[in-house]
Amino acid sequence: SSGKPQLVEFFRDTWPACQKQKPIVDELQEEYRGKIDIIRYDLTSPEGYCEYQRYGITHIPGMLYIDKTGKATEGTGAVKEKPELKQCLIYIK
Repeated sequence: SSGKPQLVEFFRDTWPACQKQKPIVDELQEEYRGKIDIIRYDLTSPEGYCEYQRYGITHIPGMLYIDKTGKATEGTGAVKEKPELKQCLIYIK
């Protein structure tokens, strides 16, 4: 763990739901820069697929929330709007 809370996104660029989620996560990345690490794994890459399996993510786009102690909690699958993601980020600080 980096010592900071993390939002980890699992995606595939070619999936419409992932394309819809991307700009929302982009905005959060700017807004929370330096406060929360946002990590993205493309499932078409070996590393991304390996992390997807390691954490047992079951949905795409998939979100994983990791608090500053390293405890991970899977978010639900499906596109999340910005207010909903921000609400989740409150609990991982």
